Amino acid sequence: MSEPHRLTLLEAADALAAVFTTVDVVLSPSQPIPTPPAAVMSTGGNDPEAAEQMRRFTAPYDMSGSPTLSLPAGVDANGLPLGFQLIGPALGESAAFDDEDARIAALLRRPPTAVDNMSARHPFIQITSAIAVSPEITAHSIIPVTGSGPYEHGTDGVVAYESAHVDWAASEKVVRWNHSCQGTPVAIEEVRRILYRHAAEADAANAPPAPTPAPTSRKRARARAG
Repeated sequence: MSEPHRLTLLEAADALAAVFTTVDVVLSPSQPIPTPPAAVMSTGGNDPEAAEQMRRFTAPYDMSGSPTLSLPAGVDANGLPLGFQLIGPALGESAAFDDEDARIAALLRRPPTAVDNMSARHPFIQITSAIAVSPEITAHSIIPVTGSGPYEHGTDGVVAYESAHVDWAASEKVVRWNHSCQGTPVAIEEVRRILYRHAAEADAANAPPAPTPAPTSRKRARARAG
C-alpha cells in the first residue's frame, strides 16, 4: 500500500471516530446486495465485483479498528438470510503515561488499526518482523496477486507481493486474485494440500517401529549347526 493511500485511510478512520462523538453506535446493513445463493458462494466468489460489494459495508471497520457485531435480520423474498451490524467506536485512549513515555503514549493514543500495521515503519510491524519463526513450525505462504503480469512486482490491491513474501516459507502459492483470496478454489486446494502433507508427516513420525523380521528356516538351521 502506498503511503498516500494509507494516509487517506487513516483520515477516513479519524472521520469515523468523529461520528462517535455524537452517537454511541452506528446501525448498518451487513452488505449492500442480497445474499448470494450457496451455489455461487461455493465457487469461492469468482466474481471480483460481487466480492467487493459483499465487503463494502464491513471492510471500512476492519481498517478503522472499530468493533462490530453482526446479527440476523430475517430472510429476503428468496428465503436467503439478511443481516445488520452494530458498529462501535475504537477503544478509548490509554491511561496517562509518564513524560519519559511520551512516545509510547503517542502510539497508544488509539489502538493500532489494520491501516497502521500496513506501514513498514510502524513499531508493531518492526517488532514482530524481528521475531524469528520457531524451527519447530513449518510455515507456508499463500499470496494473492492481481492481474497477469510478473507477480514479483505485483500487488493484491492492498499489499505488495514483495511485502508478503518471506524466504523461510516451506512453500509459496501465488493466487491470481485480490486481497481476500481465502475463498477461492485455488487457495482452498492449497490449504488442503498443506494439511494432507502435514497429516502424512505426523502419521509417519508417530508410526510404531517396524517389527524385526523373524529368521527364515535356513537361518535357523545354520544357527543350530553352529
